[in-house]
Amino acid sequence: MIGVVDSGSTKAHWVFLEKGQQVAEFFTIGLNPNSTSTDVMLHEIRTIKANMPVEYDLNSLYFYGSGCLGSHGAGIVNGALNLYFPKVDITVESDLVAAGIALYGMGEGIASILGTGASCCYFCKGKVVAVAPSLGYILGDEGSGSFLGKRLLKAYFYNHMPADLVDDFKETCDNKQLLFDLYHSSSPAGYLASFVPFLIKHRGHSFVDDLVFKAFDQFFLFVVNPLCATYKRKNIGVVGSIGFEFQDVIQRAVETHGVVLEQTIQYPMEKLLAFHRG
Repeated sequence: MIGVVDSGSTKAHWVFLEKGQQVAEFFTIGLNPNSTSTDVMLHEIRTIKANMPVEYDLNSLYFYGSGCLGSHGAGIVNGALNLYFPKVDITVESDLVAAGIALYGMGEGIASILGTGASCCYFCKGKVVAVAPSLGYILGDEGSGSFLGKRLLKAYFYNHMPADLVDDFKETCDNKQLLFDLYHSSSPAGYLASFVPFLIKHRGHSFVDDLVFKAFDQFFLFVVNPLCATYKRKNIGVVGSIGFEFQDVIQRAVETHGVVLEQTIQYPMEKLLAFHRG
């Protein structure tokens, strides 16, 4: 039996295959070593181990996760997995590798992730060749759910939000608690991204459409375009819930910046499973 894990910052999707057939599927919180404590990570892995089908022996586990691009983050996750799967062949890769496989297989192009956070790389023949600087939700993550939420909240508190949206926004949340909840949240990026459904609800409103377009415009300007120029690529693919939901807006942005959007994928798991089925 083999296991394939696709882990973002918010949630992780676990699928186990025996002879190419799915025998188990689980969801846990995201196991990002930069934002998930070791205790929480071990608890989630222990829960998976306790619920796995006992009639099959796990031989290989392929983990693709946010925060696992460098050896430090990947080492933390590998060590945690090894505690509960000591006899299993474990491979820990960045979620950018998963995005690249899902978008291009063994081909090449610019692979991007637009979910709670944002990241981008040049992917070629199964490898991440180069990665755009990833500054996180405080300094960067342009185009991500957290970035969209931050722009929305700033517009609200600075009184730049149109009155018709303000009324609905106040009914949606307790504005007196917003800043307290944000700065005391265990996952500030996830909290910011939780306001994206408000933007989705009001798609078609000129204020919302402009806010979303400008977010993606910055993503291309600061993140995508330098990679395209360096590696002389014009093709980009996007993985993640934000990219999938706003793919029409991304299409407008790519036309502005002279690149080609090849495809958007909400969840990469099916493509990952096909890849590992061989």
